[in-house]
Formats: sequence, C-alpha cells, structure tokens
Amino acid sequence: MVKTANNDIKSVTTKAAKRIKDFSNPQIAPTSYDRNDFKRDIPAAKQLNSEEIKQANETLREDSDLTPISTTTFPTVDISSYAKATNELMRRSISQSAAIKEIGDNVPKRNFASQGMETHSRNPDEHCAFCGGLLTPERWALLDNYFSNAEKP
Repeated sequence: MVKTANNDIKSVTTKAAKRIKDFSNPQIAPTSYDRNDFKRDIPAAKQLNSEEIKQANETLREDSDLTPISTTTFPTVDISSYAKATNELMRRSISQSAAIKEIGDNVPKRNFASQGMETHSRNPDEHCAFCGGLLTPERWALLDNYFSNAEKP
C-alpha cells in the first residue's frame, strides 16, 4: 500500500513537471525541469485569485508585444596575419643574453642600464652621467649584446 502510494506520488509529480516543462507560450521552466524541481517548487506555490490571474495574463500579453531584437553583425577578422606573426615568433630561437655581472637578474638595474643607453651618446670620450665612468666601445658592445640577444631571429 505504501509502495503504491509512493508510485502514485511519483507518477503525479512526474506528469505535473512534464506539463510545466512542456508549456511553451511562454516557456515558464527550463527544458531540464523534472519532478525534483517540481517538489522543490511546491512550498513556494500558491493559489491565485481571479484578479491575480487577470494581472498575470495582462503581463503575458504585454511581453508578447515586444519588438524582436535586431541581429548583431560582428566584424570579420582575418586571423591569417596573426597566424603568420605567431609562426614567425615561434621560428625564432631564444638565447640567453650575454651576462653582465653588475646587472645579474636585477630588473631595476636592467631598466637603469637600458635607460642609460638611451641617455648617452656613443662618443669615445663620453662618461656616465651617474657614476662618471668612461663608456668604452667594449662596454657599449657588451650592452648591445645583452639587450639585443633576445630579439634576434
């Protein structure tokens, strides 16, 4: 008897969930709505009086008068140029920059050296504006090698 009652409850809730799920104008539940969703909704359900039903129907009519949304056109993107640039970058070999012991792995020092290269000319008698040291052609070559190795193809 209990088993039959449970089967009856299961059957009723399954059929009710299916009716709600299949209601299509307007759709009031997701297509995945099932008897478990129906059971969860039962505590929030209430009987509507005639005025509430009338109000709900008016709302539905108002919603059905909505103008359709225009389609959006997205720009066409040619990814071949991106693919070409990516392939070019992938063909490059990455080599370790020539080591400069005074810079090491210190990013602020690396940035300082890079700014110094932009600030100073390559005149043979040029001195560093910060420390006063002579900027020799050998030092320029070392700095050039340090900053350009990662950019070489």
